[in-house]
Amino acid sequence: MKTIKQIAAELGVSKQRVYRYIKKHRIGEAHQRNGVMWYDDTAESLIKLGFTKNDVHHEALHNSSSEAVIDTVVAMLQRELDIKNLQIEKQQETIQQLTTALTAAQALHAGTIHSNKHLTGFSIAGTASGEPAPTDTDGVGGTGGPAPAGAGGVDSPVVAWLKKIFG
Repeated sequence: MKTIKQIAAELGVSKQRVYRYIKKHRIGEAHQRNGVMWYDDTAESLIKLGFTKNDVHHEALHNSSSEAVIDTVVAMLQRELDIKNLQIEKQQETIQQLTTALTAAQALHAGTIHSNKHLTGFSIAGTASGEPAPTDTDGVGGTGGPAPAGAGGVDSPVVAWLKKIFG
């Protein structure tokens, strides 16, 4: 025979919880001495069985709710991953477009530099490396040869341009 206090200690729950269970299920005490209720082995077994069932039910309920929370979190994370994958694809497309544009711009710039070198390849004396000098310096017609620098007449456009830069 045991008291509510002893049964509660064995179950690891409060005396109040055991008392409420006893009242709810109308389990009668074997006898009462000095205000303390004593329960026989049969009543003790019923009380312990009730708490064991509650614990199993509570644990099952807890496990199922935990699984639901985990499933929800996994679904949420999967949606976020899908969104991030779409963002990565868009960024890769943008990178590809920018790379193509950069390549075209670099080719254009290289062509411009080559053209500028070709245009400015003449020296003030009238010749560039391996290129013939312009022969029509006065604009009237060929004189039969290059005009010497500083000689009378009109300078070629390249020579005039270089003279403007270098004096």
